[in-house]
Amino acid sequence: PEEWSAEFIAWCVASTEEILSVQLSGDMFPWSDSVTDCFLWFISHAQFDDSGKFTPWGGDYVFLDLDLDGQIDRMGIVVETKTVSTLDLYGNSREKNIISVLCGNMPQSNKIELFEIDVSDKSVSGFGIIE
Repeated sequence: PEEWSAEFIAWCVASTEEILSVQLSGDMFPWSDSVTDCFLWFISHAQFDDSGKFTPWGGDYVFLDLDLDGQIDRMGIVVETKTVSTLDLYGNSREKNIISVLCGNMPQSNKIELFEIDVSDKSVSGFGIIE
């Protein structure tokens, strides 16, 4: 059941290929219905970043460890990145990078969800970078 998030992304890529009459799978995107296989594809193509300093763009993949057990259990597509400024109690400004993520098979609903998360959140394991 956890692989359903990878299957959803594979379906998105296949649908995009069909609509645009282009081939994306294999060159720009992994063609797999396995979160682990997709994760390994990005590593083997030197397109994975887990430095904590990377700012993703729309179309990049995000790998998530939602239960914080040290194993990647979901992946999603970054839809948007925005910088949010906040003030602490002392008036100091702090900026956070927030990403909107489209992900299938979310733990609470088992559905496709669009949600926002801080790129520095502990559940963000890294990013598959689309070049």
